[in-house]
Amino acid sequence: MKLSVQTYGTHIGHKLHVEENVNLVQLICDTCGCVAASWERPVEEVIYVASRCTDPVSSKMKENTELAAVFADKIAKATYTHTVAPHADMFGVLDDRDKDQRDAIIEFDNAILDRCDRVFVNREDIGVSFGATEECIRASKSGKKITGFTYNSLEDTITVTSVTTGGGFLCTEHSFLLW
Repeated sequence: MKLSVQTYGTHIGHKLHVEENVNLVQLICDTCGCVAASWERPVEEVIYVASRCTDPVSSKMKENTELAAVFADKIAKATYTHTVAPHADMFGVLDDRDKDQRDAIIEFDNAILDRCDRVFVNREDIGVSFGATEECIRASKSGKKITGFTYNSLEDTITVTSVTTGGGFLCTEHSFLLW
């Protein structure tokens, strides 16, 4: 089951900070004092889905976040686990071009990533997407298992292309069809 980040209204232009405990991560709006976004980790295994988000063209950013939601849904169904792709749930809630808001979003995403058991990453985004690459480096340093995949939009399939456990980083080239 895909786990969504819960968002509460639009907070574009507001100052934000992150509050976290063991299983709860919240993005708090300092301007109005409310919760802008929250995510609660369930007891079962959770997979973090890393993929491209930011793009200078807003319509492409929307397309990237919609695709991340597709990846998260497909991976959840194929692996019988929970998945989360925070940027897929937060499009239009915050302004990724505002440095302060972007820093808060990255801190929020990292806090969620730290609570996940493993990471799936779209191989096409490694080295292209700064955020997805940084998330994988962070996951690798913490010893998380990282699974690389590619997506075939014509066949609507995901193929697993590599698996590694911390220290190595998507270094094998074995491929198998996930479904």
